[in-house]
Amino acid sequence: MRIGPLTGPLYCCWLPSWLKPTPPHDVLPGLPGSAGAQGTDGLYAQFRWMAEHVPAFRVPGTHIHILTSPDQFYQAMKARIKTAKRRVVMASLYLGTGQLEQELVDCMEEALQRSQDNSHAPDLKVSILLDYTRGSRGQVNSRTMLLPLLQRFTSQMRVSLYHTPDLRGLLRLLVPQRFNETIGVQHIKVYLFDDSIIISGANLSDSYFTNRQDRYVLLENCREVADFFSDLVEAVGDISLQLQPNDSITMLEGMVHPYKGNREDFSAVARKRIMEVVDTAHMRQRLLNQSGRL
Repeated sequence: MRIGPLTGPLYCCWLPSWLKPTPPHDVLPGLPGSAGAQGTDGLYAQFRWMAEHVPAFRVPGTHIHILTSPDQFYQAMKARIKTAKRRVVMASLYLGTGQLEQELVDCMEEALQRSQDNSHAPDLKVSILLDYTRGSRGQVNSRTMLLPLLQRFTSQMRVSLYHTPDLRGLLRLLVPQRFNETIGVQHIKVYLFDDSIIISGANLSDSYFTNRQDRYVLLENCREVADFFSDLVEAVGDISLQLQPNDSITMLEGMVHPYKGNREDFSAVARKRIMEVVDTAHMRQRLLNQSGRL
């Protein structure tokens, strides 16, 4: 993720780890002068090189809010979960098991129940993406926190657990819990509610809700950005293990198992699925740019 200056529009580009485009030689690392002095067109020119490689989004400055504390981050998530009507999409390393995390789960339950009770509204869909190894650590873990929701709202709830393809064979059998997380984990942090999204480095655990300061950028009513990140989390979820109501795990049909299947095949399928999202968004924006609407 790359984010441009926050005075005026925000330029938001998502860069896959295998794609690290280098800015052209005439674009300096720093932006001379203030954002206001350059104006929107000047800022767009500075960041346009990113948009040639990956999707880039222009967001009005009035839609951007900086959350300043862990509690503000936590309360913002709870409030938006409770009022979500179409979708809640949350990607994190793990979900903690304390009282604050349980209250977050309770907010999801309340929203899902309200959706079921309102026959005139479309069903709310909740999608959670976590890391398999971190989310399965211990007898009480992220999975056990979410199982009651999955059991009660099976058609509206999805829990995906990403498992690195590097942890396999004897290594997977011999390396104990906690230490196996050093092999590789899912680290996307996206907290999305209808068309608003919080981009942060914070996990879903009590320390990040109380005293562990992180960065929190709230983009309000930004449909294009929210759609992209929702599609991205769905794509990573598709190549992940799917948590079932009985606490078993399965793979979607047509996907390669991350540690039972061939590693190269898994990587190829994963890259193809994720790049479908990136390429679709990029092509849509190129068409808009050509038509003079971007």
